[in-house]
Amino acid sequence: EPLLSPQIFDIISKCKSYGFKVGLFTTFNTGDDIEQLLSHLNKVGLDDFYVSLYDCCADLHDKITQIKGSFSNSLKAITQAKSFNISPKINFVLLKSNILRLDDILNSLDLLKTDEIRILKLVKHGNAMSNWETIGIETPLQYQTIQTVLSKKFDTPITVSGFPTIRNCRPFESKWAC
Repeated sequence: EPLLSPQIFDIISKCKSYGFKVGLFTTFNTGDDIEQLLSHLNKVGLDDFYVSLYDCCADLHDKITQIKGSFSNSLKAITQAKSFNISPKINFVLLKSNILRLDDILNSLDLLKTDEIRILKLVKHGNAMSNWETIGIETPLQYQTIQTVLSKKFDTPITVSGFPTIRNCRPFESKWAC
């Protein structure tokens, strides 16, 4: 969690002083007041952040993160970010627990009016390896699911990561390959 680092605000300021656009992958599960955090992040120039959501149901999300209240913290940050001129975005990982309800979940997340919902392919790595029987989805089903999702209309832009034969992994021009 980058917001736990006492240097994070200085690092963001330094990067901004060099002209970089700066974003974070964060949970906002720091124990700090989210409004104060957003205010401080605005002052140092944070452009955007991605919060990982695993479901639109608080209990199911918190079960994955194993942090009670993490869904509530994420929603609070998402809903308040724009008032601090910070672009909120969602990372959403396909899991066995959410794939059958994906339409309902994405429709619910779409109502949050974030600037992007990025769907991530679950890979058999790290903790996912030891929990694969519980959370894992085989690659062909993930690809099929993404093709279906991308054929639907949402108000929020949907991007994907980990599906290079379907769509470029970056939603912007880049000199670096996926």
